[in-house]
Amino acid sequence: MDEKLITGKWVERFGGMFRSDLSTGKLIWAALGTDEANLIDLVAFGRGNRFSLVHLEDEISRLELNEDYRHFNVPVIFLLGRHDRHIPAILAEQYFQAIQAPIKRLVWFERSEHNPPFEEPGKFNRILIEDVLPFTRIR
Repeated sequence: MDEKLITGKWVERFGGMFRSDLSTGKLIWAALGTDEANLIDLVAFGRGNRFSLVHLEDEISRLELNEDYRHFNVPVIFLLGRHDRHIPAILAEQYFQAIQAPIKRLVWFERSEHNPPFEEPGKFNRILIEDVLPFTRIR
């Protein structure tokens, strides 16, 4: 688990997490400058992230997406940063092409790496509101 966190830090340092001049540090400072988050929230977020990584690591390491998860009975929408090197976008695209679903959509964020919500927030929010939200309504 610590290896994944360390890998993420190195990917960010050498490019692959943020295409723009953003960084984890800048996002933390920006969050602290709002009324919505404080230092306690950010510590809790970090602890929650670590908790998830620790408790899901074994299950995720055994997950065979290409074999076990190809057919879905729900809409599937992938939102991918074109230049993501942390979770290579090319692999996500290959998986997307292999799945079957009643509705499939792949949305590329051309100016993003691993963090489209922060790198292209306007487009990200628009996609969620216009394309994803309609699928959440009970029909």
